[in-house]
Amino acid sequence: MTSRDSEESRKVAVDLIKDGTSKLKNDVLRLCSDSQKLLTQWMDLAPAIRYTPILKMPRRIDWDAMKQAYEFQPTNFEELLSIRGIGAGAVRALALVSQLIYGAKTSWQDPVKFSFALGGKDGVPFPVDRASYDQTIQSLGLLIEKARLEERERYRALMRLKRIAPA
Repeated sequence: MTSRDSEESRKVAVDLIKDGTSKLKNDVLRLCSDSQKLLTQWMDLAPAIRYTPILKMPRRIDWDAMKQAYEFQPTNFEELLSIRGIGAGAVRALALVSQLIYGAKTSWQDPVKFSFALGGKDGVPFPVDRASYDQTIQSLGLLIEKARLEERERYRALMRLKRIAPA
């Protein structure tokens, strides 16, 4: 959300707060529903891999702080962040809702986008889930193997995956 490319997402986040918490709660619940589909469900890989839920909304969203933000009616993202209780969970939730529901562009270069996907080694926002980590690596490996790539590109992709995967 700090990237220059995420400006639209920041504006949508402020607009979401200004619209009130009930609509935002509905959007968050809609994103957490079981109807979300995986890319591999449309391919022949689905039976080979067991999946856990893909989209992990933040564990803690301080809805009281969101209500305070609504009452304050911030004019920009900086004012929103200055409200007591608006923390990382609220910002991630706003970023996810703004991108996935409203199509606001969030920077792919922003490292925060993926930093908590599988947990943090310090336990923040939750401890690393080793099974999900291994499953993600296995899924990526299978997708690379099945992808229509030249042999050289496939080899390079697998080597990059091997470099980041634990032995």
